[in-house]
Amino acid sequence: MPKPRIVGAVCAVFLLALFAGLSIWEMSGDSLTPDERAHLPAGYAYWVAGEFRLNPEHPPFVKLLCAAPLLFMDLKIPPTQPPAGVTFHNYIARFGTAFLSQDLDRILFWGRLPVVGLGVLLGFLVFSWSRRIHGQAGAGLISIFLLALEPTLLAHSHFITTDVALACFTIMAFSFLWRFCEAGGDGRHLVLAVAGMGLALASKFSAVVLLPLFFTLWLRRWPVRAPAAGDRRPVADRLLASRGLAAAAALLGIAIIIQACYFFSPDLSLYFKGLEAVRANKPVNYPAYAAGTFFVGGRWWYALYVFFLKTPLATLCLIGAAAVACLRDRARAGGALLFVLLPAVFYAAAVCLFADNYGVRYMIPVTAFLLVSAGRAWALLTSGRTGRLAAAALALWLVASVGGVSPHYIAYCNEIIGGPENGARFMHDSNLDWGQDLKRLARYQQDRNLPPLVLAFWGASRPEVYGIQYRHWAVDTPDVADPPVAADPPPGLYAISVNKLIDLKKLVLLEGRDSRLDWLDRFKPADRVGYSIYIYRFP
Repeated sequence: MPKPRIVGAVCAVFLLALFAGLSIWEMSGDSLTPDERAHLPAGYAYWVAGEFRLNPEHPPFVKLLCAAPLLFMDLKIPPTQPPAGVTFHNYIARFGTAFLSQDLDRILFWGRLPVVGLGVLLGFLVFSWSRRIHGQAGAGLISIFLLALEPTLLAHSHFITTDVALACFTIMAFSFLWRFCEAGGDGRHLVLAVAGMGLALASKFSAVVLLPLFFTLWLRRWPVRAPAAGDRRPVADRLLASRGLAAAAALLGIAIIIQACYFFSPDLSLYFKGLEAVRANKPVNYPAYAAGTFFVGGRWWYALYVFFLKTPLATLCLIGAAAVACLRDRARAGGALLFVLLPAVFYAAAVCLFADNYGVRYMIPVTAFLLVSAGRAWALLTSGRTGRLAAAALALWLVASVGGVSPHYIAYCNEIIGGPENGARFMHDSNLDWGQDLKRLARYQQDRNLPPLVLAFWGASRPEVYGIQYRHWAVDTPDVADPPVAADPPPGLYAISVNKLIDLKKLVLLEGRDSRLDWLDRFKPADRVGYSIYIYRFP
């Protein structure tokens, strides 16, 4: 192996290890998030009881993968049937709380590790595809360097959710389809592409928006050097000779992968029932929060808005530089980048038009494809002294920007709005506050020997689990809250989640309540725990 390839491989391994280490660093301090309370216990119920009616709104693969390590632990499963009059949809939170109460930190640690593995696999696939599609090992290193310091990917590559898995398997599907179509028709690449598409569909229902594009590229870019049909050729060769037959076989393979994730249940409609559950449980008139204003029913541009505020500016600059490089060499870049840019555009459009305005995490697959395309910036960054200086400056900027918020990557905001300290004035929900800082609040109270807190917490964890001394404050129901919200607060030490503070702002702006409810504008916090819990001191 030539020396440059060894150096490139060592650098790639180092960056993957950095990515995993940073993600685990944040994971060690993060408390339970709402989606994890549903996904991990449901996955355990799938393995032990075969009960797929718990949390049907998401396909089972990620839940099965994350729950698999728990099978080696001595855990008891709560009743999988809800009480009379309670739906499975409403029962999953109660079921999850009961299951996780056995040993929360240990269960979460082992349940989250498989997602870290998916993040590392995603990094490898991005590196490999970028290196091949741009023809330079340096291009792959640019892509994986950006991925290793991508805050949203770092944050969600250890939560038991489906977005990183979807990004991983869609990159797998389209990268191996590109290799098959552009590199002479190796059947192994086709099998891996089909496996990737099947696992993407088994991970998150929104993968269905990419299925037509997958087969459109399949049919339009079928390799001209595919084996010709002939009666004496093996069946596999005859399949490769006919794009139609191969597509039919691929659809069958995808269906088998999905059904295998349901343990080949005799109920063949489970996947479609899950799709229907997504539609049935979709919130009505959910208010999107952006730049201090609420938009009832959401806005199509919200996903793009949070994407540009939560992606490091250095990364955006390199993606832009890659676009310039592609325009300068359109003849070489055009066909290959169809497999990169079209999925990014299709999925971003689907998120903008159909997804709820919950968070930038829905854009993780788009980010992954754009990081592959960013490798094209290698051509500009190595074209003379100016390019190398620009590369060094952007790399240092990225390290400083992301390192400055470590290990609180979930709340990262770029310099456009002044960083995560100002995030609560521009966004909410999983963009900043997913209940991840409760464990850190317990450490904050213990290290400072603080008295009991007046606590208004948003999240899935219970403060008692971490030994927090507190008095509950129903701050989001100010008519019955004690102490009163609008009047001058009684003396005490208050800990309030960002999402609770934004709920108070919503009461003022959407319901016309007393403006003194808006604590974000009225008071400046004395301290913060992470970036999702504000501390107020009233002497």
